[in-house]
Amino acid sequence: MVANKRLSEPVHSKDFKEAQHFKEMIEESFFLAGAFEVGDYLPFLKWFDVQGIVAAMKKLHKKRDVFMQKLVIDHRENRKTCANAQDLIYVLISTTNNHQIQSDSDDDVVKATTLAIVKEMLRLYLVAPLLVPRESIEACSVEGFHVPAGTRLLVNAWAIHRDPAVWERPMEFDLECFFKSAEDIYVKGQHFELIRFGSGRRMCPAMSLALTINGHTDGDYASNTSPNGATAEGNGEGGHVKANVAEEKLEELRRLLGKSPGDVLKIAGVGAGAWGSVFAALLQDAYGCFRDKVQIRIWRRAGRAVDRITAEHLFEVINSREDVLRRLIRRCAYLKYVEARLGDRVLYADEILKDGFCLNMIDTPICPLKVVTNLQEAVWDADIVINGLPSTETNEVFEEISRYWKERRTVPIIISLAKGVEAVLTPVPHIITPTQMIHRATGVPIENILYLGGPNIASEIYNKEYGNARICGSDKWRKALASFLRQPHFIVWDNNDLVTHEVMGGLKNVYAIGAGMVAALTNESATSKSVYFAHCTSEMIFITHLLSEEPEKLAGPLLADTYVTLLKGRNAWYGQMLAKGELRPDMGDSIKGKGMIQGVSAVGAFYELLRQPSLSLIHPDGNKPVAPVELCPILKTLYRILISRDAPTHAILQALRDETMHDPRDRIEIAQSRAFYRPSLLGQRQ
Repeated sequence: MVANKRLSEPVHSKDFKEAQHFKEMIEESFFLAGAFEVGDYLPFLKWFDVQGIVAAMKKLHKKRDVFMQKLVIDHRENRKTCANAQDLIYVLISTTNNHQIQSDSDDDVVKATTLAIVKEMLRLYLVAPLLVPRESIEACSVEGFHVPAGTRLLVNAWAIHRDPAVWERPMEFDLECFFKSAEDIYVKGQHFELIRFGSGRRMCPAMSLALTINGHTDGDYASNTSPNGATAEGNGEGGHVKANVAEEKLEELRRLLGKSPGDVLKIAGVGAGAWGSVFAALLQDAYGCFRDKVQIRIWRRAGRAVDRITAEHLFEVINSREDVLRRLIRRCAYLKYVEARLGDRVLYADEILKDGFCLNMIDTPICPLKVVTNLQEAVWDADIVINGLPSTETNEVFEEISRYWKERRTVPIIISLAKGVEAVLTPVPHIITPTQMIHRATGVPIENILYLGGPNIASEIYNKEYGNARICGSDKWRKALASFLRQPHFIVWDNNDLVTHEVMGGLKNVYAIGAGMVAALTNESATSKSVYFAHCTSEMIFITHLLSEEPEKLAGPLLADTYVTLLKGRNAWYGQMLAKGELRPDMGDSIKGKGMIQGVSAVGAFYELLRQPSLSLIHPDGNKPVAPVELCPILKTLYRILISRDAPTHAILQALRDETMHDPRDRIEIAQSRAFYRPSLLGQRQ
């Protein structure tokens, strides 16, 4: 079919010998492909080719080249006498000789702009700066230079692709060069200015696949993205379905809030810390494209003013250096915006990032996430407020917010992300949580205040690592908000035990500090960390039975959240720095570059509550009443290190050695048989 040849021809045919020769080559190919090669199992014999299979393959390859070349020559000769012949080889030969056809094909199949994007991506974004090393087998001469045998060559593709002698703007994502001076440069190895896949017979064998995938990816992005960066509902079934699902969830929440068709849903984040910023970015990713239906803004405290010279320099580096932009975005606490002020004008990311700049880095719709430093402007008309503040700042800020809400007619929904507690010892000992602080400061009904907890790490959630969270609160809002917040990589469960989950969210920060100390003092000993984890787990479950109405429902999420925090988190980092001597307890719990270490204040709150005589339990040894804290040696030791500061950090190891309850199950059994639940301990009415 390809060459207008048939294998099953009569013996008297003049082409019989040629057909027979082709058949023999096919049979030999199948035989060699399935032959047993001893060198595949004993690699040191591969160099010797003891069976002669490699030599036979090379010989067969030469035969095939001769055969195919003869076909091409015959077709060219026949073309002179048979102008109308049209098998595949004729078509291919005609195409290579017809420059107009080749040009038309390029225009029809691959648009010039898309091709330029592919080239520029391959130029700038290398997998590695150096190509695979090459070594000369024989001595040779290159451009008058003698190259001895065994010379190893390292090709610096990164430097070649950024050579200012070839590229006008080598450090920028610049498509114009492929429409001007570098129009004919391509990546298939014939142009040494662009050698992403190498060159010659040893070039990357997956080049064709890579070019196909790159072209498909760019085309898919273009077909599913509208000019303002939003996903186009009409382009592509997948994008259409995702947009519809997001819009349905948005409309359902708007309906529950009583929003009219033309009324915008306003979401305000209070506090631009790591988790608060990531949470706002999650909402931006999911709903930012519906600009006429939702508005997202975040409040941060006013910082140093940006003067005109600084702002102009900011724009200059953004337009010329992608690595600077990456750092700027990270420094903005994960938010996908860069803000600068020129006089009274505020520019956001969608104004700065023009023409698809850095689309490979920013993989979600870019839309303005308005950042304000005026608290009243941020919250006065917000329908949903997200509290991303530390628990130590929550009360003060929401007391200020309450002044702006005095004349509000509608009651907002508040989602608190804060983890931390405060202890009140008089007249009745109890704990105050951030949601209770918000309720008392603003007067917002407790059923409109919800808590969102982990386990999760902010930076990993931002990078779309799979994670989950729990939203706790009243039946009125939690299920609707769980659906609204849920995304493919971020699963949200709902639970009605608001305050208890909040308290336990603060408890895990306490023991994370100790975990960091143990890790640093034992040089990351896995055995020592496992001992600590066993005992801190038993203490947490013990405290859970004291403070929780249904501890068995809380244990799973609590331990999962604790495990994540012990492995990676600012509280564990703080414990490590204390143990290494790089920080001291008297430096406070607000660390520059890390923010508030909420576990420190929680240590004091839990210790003060659990040492109250009114909460005494019967100790199994001696059958005497003791305060619950006496059964929590790790908590006591952390209090001495961090709060009273009368013990060194290595006391945490001594606490493990002096543990009287060698089996952690003993403490759990005491909690299960002797513990009690009092809602008043959590600041709730009995």
